[in-house]
Amino acid sequence: MEKKQGLNLENRLIDFRKESLKRLHTTTMRSHGKLWGMDVFSWFLPDPELITNTLTAFPFQVIWLANEVDIVRTLQDDARVVNNLHAVICYDNSIFSLPENLLDEVQHVFGTNDLNSSFECLQMLKGVQRVFLFTSSSKDWEEDKLKFENYLSVVQIK
Repeated sequence: MEKKQGLNLENRLIDFRKESLKRLHTTTMRSHGKLWGMDVFSWFLPDPELITNTLTAFPFQVIWLANEVDIVRTLQDDARVVNNLHAVICYDNSIFSLPENLLDEVQHVFGTNDLNSSFECLQMLKGVQRVFLFTSSSKDWEEDKLKFENYLSVVQIK
């Protein structure tokens, strides 16, 4: 009986480890190469503090396409992030709930109600020596991931 319990525990630990590794692989920031001269990254279920660190560490100005929760939480936690933002595009709410002074510091601010409209905004902002970061922590992050990857395949990322 004791051997059987030991095997069950071992199997559960192995399953837990596999699931953790799968989630880590799925939710870490990923590079996608270049699009219109911009370095492209995606990040699903990002840690809010790490978003701040990442946005401020990029060597070029960032075009950030994200859901409202990520944007609001990040900008409210550390307003210095706006110094490295060229544009913020919110894909799940056309109305921002941020203080005006923060929004005024970002050159381009867009709010849409769907990803396809946000992708259209992105095309207006393309430029070399910029970083394009897509993040999603929404409940539908897996669907967002598929839409983002489909978009990249359509615009033929290099």
